Amino acid sequence: MSDFDPADCLARYRALVRDRPDRFTNPDGDIYEILHEDSAIERARRDALDHRRAEGLPTDDIRVGVLAVDPYLIVMRDAVRFADGRYGLYNRLMVASGAAILPVLDNAIALLYRFRHGTRQWHMEVPRGSFSGVGTRAEEAERELLEEIGSRPLELVDLGKLHATTGCLDEVHQLYLARIDAVGAPDKHEAIEEIKVLPVATVERLIADGQITDGPTLALFLRARLRGLL
Repeated sequence: MSDFDPADCLARYRALVRDRPDRFTNPDGDIYEILHEDSAIERARRDALDHRRAEGLPTDDIRVGVLAVDPYLIVMRDAVRFADGRYGLYNRLMVASGAAILPVLDNAIALLYRFRHGTRQWHMEVPRGSFSGVGTRAEEAERELLEEIGSRPLELVDLGKLHATTGCLDEVHQLYLARIDAVGAPDKHEAIEEIKVLPVATVERLIADGQITDGPTLALFLRARLRGLL
């Protein structure tokens, strides 16, 4: 996965623990406890190796720590004690959090019809993007809305947070509903083919029929609906 040797992986990991301790907490309860002591890490590696051999899984990489670094994500492997007391390894991805915005135009919703590299498919979804660290979260959401659909919000309503995939991803979306009065041109660089302005009832039907599958879009629609905003 990378050229980091086991010692380098662990050294980078320990530096990350110091810099981002919030990502390595061990709350109370029966959890996947992150292990930090050398002896516990070695036990987790040995037990993981035994498990992989028994299951016929690849055994060539049981490094613990930071496996790969990219400007957009960090690939990690933690040594853990599972909730049942067994030891092993668990992979995680650390990625930038971002905003997802539900654009409401009168009694309709503006959705992007865009291609997504991860699924290699076309999707209908709300505008969203990662935080850059410049400005407040609301300001970053407004910028994302302007970039992707050419709209400025008349009103921006904070709908709280969403953890879209909790198994191995730490990404958090800050959800907003934006009331707008027009849409502009789609951002072609982002592979947005069209901006579809659809009645709320049509969007609800597309969700029920399984034609809209994007997690933040589903969460935004549900939360806005339950709060009586649609």
